Amino acid sequence: LELGPLSIAAGVALFEERARNTLGRALVDDERAEAEHIVRRVDGMPLAIELAAGRAALLGVREVHARLERSLSFLRDARGGDGRHASVEAAVAWSWDLLGADEQSALAQLSVFAGSFTLEAAEAVVSLPRGSVVDALQALRERSLVWGRRDGNSARFGLFEIVRTLAAAKRDARGDVHDEASLRHARHFAARASDIHDAANVEAALAFAARRSDDAMTASLALASSALFRRRGARGAHEAALAIGVDAARRCARPDLEGELLQARAALASAAGENDVALACQERALAIASAMQNVAAQSFARARRGWDRFELGDIDAGL
Repeated sequence: LELGPLSIAAGVALFEERARNTLGRALVDDERAEAEHIVRRVDGMPLAIELAAGRAALLGVREVHARLERSLSFLRDARGGDGRHASVEAAVAWSWDLLGADEQSALAQLSVFAGSFTLEAAEAVVSLPRGSVVDALQALRERSLVWGRRDGNSARFGLFEIVRTLAAAKRDARGDVHDEASLRHARHFAARASDIHDAANVEAALAFAARRSDDAMTASLALASSALFRRRGARGAHEAALAIGVDAARRCARPDLEGELLQARAALASAAGENDVALACQERALAIASAMQNVAAQSFARARRGWDRFELGDIDAGL
């Protein structure tokens, strides 16, 4: 399987090797730290790293980093040369023009992924009336428009950010294809969000569902994202997703989802020592469970409510 983006260490080594040719010296420590940021900004893409290093003599490593934070279009070859590779954007655009119709369609649809993805996810999201998703993915990988990385018996794929940006623009220009691919993406991760590597995709799917005002999908994705956010320790994003999910579940009359989301909000608040917030969530979750006559959910809510009351100093009520 083709290697993915360069590691930070390998990317910095490549940057330093190319920059030494223009600077006439090795990087100092501060410059090496800036080079690490540059490698991350360009997703470890070798061509982008080389073009960034080529600007170091004129601007300095710090200014190269600062300009890249504003726009990747800054990466142009100041020395001229082959127009197809004078900039990263030109190289990607030239590669796009060489693709067949199915490959272009596949790449445009793959741009809905916010992070890496599995073959299963690609097949669930990409729709090619005449061709095979596997064949298209292999062709894109061979052209370095999609990278692949194997982890044991499984493989994950992804797009360099600059490739994703160009492909997303092509997808947007196709109108309905954009919405259809994003909808399939959201549905897939609403049902299968469990891998920590999928966290960025779940966030993107949740944002899409919320923009689309699909309350049932929004609530499902918010619940699916809860475990991933908890494992990442992203409390702010976790809290926001749960709040969006609770409101969506209430609007679409899904008390089962609303109760589970309230339990998740209560657990998050309790872990942060916000027992009054947790207690309010448990009270609402208990009312929902009682109305649904869900005995198991009632028992759980009562137990957690007792704990939160105990933590707030109401010992008698907590027993």
